[in-house]
Amino acid sequence: MNLHLTELRLAPRARRTDPATSHAAAANARTGRAQALRERILAALQERAMTARELSDALGEDFYAVSRRMSEIPGIFRTGEVRDGCAVWATAEPCYFVEMGEADRLRLHGK
Repeated sequence: MNLHLTELRLAPRARRTDPATSHAAAANARTGRAQALRERILAALQERAMTARELSDALGEDFYAVSRRMSEIPGIFRTGEVRDGCAVWATAEPCYFVEMGEADRLRLHGK
């Protein structure tokens, strides 16, 4: 499965009545940094399942920046595994089941 985030272009905006910090955040969001980080996270998770902390180390990004982006990425999920107190995330790759042949059964049972 080849996942892309091009459809995830969010339109950050601030209302006229919002404080200056909200306008600054909206302007910062338009730089595309969050989108680029989402794409890097997805690419890393397509290689192997990782926690947000492992992702932040692998990508050289702040743990909290990575954590904030996780829920925004379609096609990833928590595996149910926990490592070092953090949930493990993976891509929703399709799983194919193949019937085990006789040679596979023999190898599995050490015969």
